[in-house]
Amino acid sequence: MIPKKPVQQKTARWVSEPYRRAVAQLPCVNCGTHGASQCAHANAAVFGKGMGMKSHDFATFPLCHEGANACHARHDQSLEAKTKIERIDYEHNLIGLTMQNLRKNELITDDVFELVKSKLNSLFLC
Repeated sequence: MIPKKPVQQKTARWVSEPYRRAVAQLPCVNCGTHGASQCAHANAAVFGKGMGMKSHDFATFPLCHEGANACHARHDQSLEAKTKIERIDYEHNLIGLTMQNLRKNELITDDVFELVKSKLNSLFLC
């Protein structure tokens, strides 16, 4: 008899439409375009991304979606060649920059900022 693989417990995905809407109000973190941003989810598994699953909403950043060099599409299609570790580091930095900009522009409260920060930190303390 072949032993079954142990079932890995999935953590509940953190979802917040108000947070996603706030992220989309910021200019694109890649090219700085104003008014054309979408809330883009990180694509690295460490942020909760899986087959057919988006990452947590706290692992998001604004990327533009219009024009020939739409940053959101380029990001999702991995057009910039990066190793797995480079991508995690890159997305982590974009998430941190987004959190700073949300706070600076008063698009989130200090309580939400601290909640998101603790959730992000918990991913890297495991």
